[in-house]
Amino acid sequence: MNEIIKATLDLLCANKAFERLHSYTVGSLSERGDLLGAAVSFEDGELQEPLELTGQTFDLILLPYGPTASTYLENRFASIKMLMKPNGLLLATSSSGTESLSSEMSVVQCSSI
Repeated sequence: MNEIIKATLDLLCANKAFERLHSYTVGSLSERGDLLGAAVSFEDGELQEPLELTGQTFDLILLPYGPTASTYLENRFASIKMLMKPNGLLLATSSSGTESLSSEMSVVQCSSI
């Protein structure tokens, strides 16, 4: 599991009084725009049975891999936006590709130290 994914999941699981994380699903968009993925077990990190996830929406979408995140933001943002619930969040590690998003959503950029 990628360090950014692990840190984000640890943060979301930290407060048990107001639990924010109920499930975690990994996925990718096919060339046709279908979302394919699988739930991840919190106990051992293993993937469950692969599923077609088209039609589902998510509270938080992570794009943790820099080059892939940039490509998805530049070429598949409309598809990603359709996967987000109202008031959903998109967290991406990308050094580029966010300039055009500011008209679509609020963008917060952070730089590494």
